[in-house]
Amino acid sequence: MLTARLYMLQRLTALMLLPFVAVHLIVMVYAVKGGLTVGEILERTQGSFGWFLFYELFVLAVSVHGAIGQRKQPEMDG
Repeated sequence: MLTARLYMLQRLTALMLLPFVAVHLIVMVYAVKGGLTVGEILERTQGSFGWFLFYELFVLAVSVHGAIGQRKQPEMDG
């Protein structure tokens, strides 16, 4: 039962990661092509609750997804 729940949770986090990764890459490419430096990007985003929430959820989804993926699965012992 636990394995099925973890399987579903990993699939859910994978679905969450798709838009997070897409938005992150699009914004970074746009910013770099616009000539912004890392400092300028951080300066623009540090006071934004929206970006904080976006990256907080992004990191949480990555952490859960990766931790489940690193578990040793009993069916893979062969």
